[in-house]
Amino acid sequence: MTPAIPRTGYTSELTGKAAALNVAEMIQGREPCHTASLAETAGMCIASMKNSWTSGQAAVIGIYPIVRNKERYSESGRDMKAAAVEMGLAGAWLKKGLHYAFLYKLSAKPFWKHIP
Repeated sequence: MTPAIPRTGYTSELTGKAAALNVAEMIQGREPCHTASLAETAGMCIASMKNSWTSGQAAVIGIYPIVRNKERYSESGRDMKAAAVEMGLAGAWLKKGLHYAFLYKLSAKPFWKHIP
């Protein structure tokens, strides 16, 4: 088994947008010029461990870049000043908030376009 890049969330949005813009460029007879490098993209993950508004816990993990860059960050391939792991109730609130925002947007309720 080998590690693979994430295929959901923000990274999929970046790569999908670059691909769509390149297709549009080619249809118009121009050379594709849009890129989405995961070696220049930050990644975040929120993993729930206990689902409760008062005693919930979640781990919030952030790394930069997603794909290791040994030339720029020789030791680990990542910027360790930009990497973080936090656990606790705030992470559970963040996960729950994102969950409800996603469901609201998915339902196309009023002002859903304002949710990033």
